[in-house]
Amino acid sequence: MPNVPPYRNQPLSFSSAVSKSGTFCADKSTLIVEVLQRLFTRKVAVSQLAGPVGIARIAGEAAETRGWFPKIGLASMISLNLGILNLMPFPILDGGLIFLLLIESTIRRDINVAVKERIYQAAFVVLMVFAAFVIFNDVTKLPVFTHLKP
Repeated sequence: MPNVPPYRNQPLSFSSAVSKSGTFCADKSTLIVEVLQRLFTRKVAVSQLAGPVGIARIAGEAAETRGWFPKIGLASMISLNLGILNLMPFPILDGGLIFLLLIESTIRRDINVAVKERIYQAAFVVLMVFAAFVIFNDVTKLPVFTHLKP
């Protein structure tokens, strides 16, 4: 059973709820940038990333806990993280499209369609390999496979 953090049920006024939600989003959005920075500087292992299987496990734990905070908190964290990751300047994501549009606006002409296609194909392959790696990493963390590890 997961260790439930202590919480109290204290209703907030609308203005303080908006203020707290803004603080929550600001804190969590800087947290994902910090994690990405630590991944690139090798201060955090890539094996600590969680994909769909890990998210499903964490969602199950949140569903078993009492109260609404773990459920809504997890949903808001997932939504915020997906939004931030989607804005990363990776070619196949929205941030990459914005980045390519900025490049086109600075050179004042369109990038060749064949070049764009190759960029998107390479980005798609990298994204699929990364997704396969994260899913494999999640599956190997399942209790069924713990006896296979040395």
